Amino acid sequence: MRICDRWMQEATTDQRGRSHSPQCTTSCEDREICVRVTIRRRLQPSDLSARRQVLDIPLTQNVRRLRRQWCDERRMWVAEWKEVVLTDESRIGLQHHDAGIRVWRHRGDRMLNSCVMHHHTGPAPCLRFEPSITKDPPCRAELKRPPVGVVW
Repeated sequence: MRICDRWMQEATTDQRGRSHSPQCTTSCEDREICVRVTIRRRLQPSDLSARRQVLDIPLTQNVRRLRRQWCDERRMWVAEWKEVVLTDESRIGLQHHDAGIRVWRHRGDRMLNSCVMHHHTGPAPCLRFEPSITKDPPCRAELKRPPVGVVW
């Protein structure tokens, strides 16, 4: 039915029988249509965004000194360094999903206790590297067998 005919017969120009959702929604309609984009759009004016949670692994000065001493003693290692896992190293997942936890927080709230997950890590079946020991990150991601050395 044409819009002119509808006005003449029903005194309205509303479009009925749409096969898609309305172009814009109200906050009441958003409760029914709960999708990721809508949530982001509603939280963005409050300067909230989804960010990765900061993982803080506490290392004391003594632990850092002992680790540095242990590494200096093994300075001549070449192939053996591929099998060493340091406990506070960054994680590189070997699968497509690393199960990262996201939190909603304001910009600048990174180091608040409510946004930081404090925990210790141990040997895991994934690659690890520590940017503080090597200036350049590794170029290749290979893991031939599980790591054998763990430095606390």
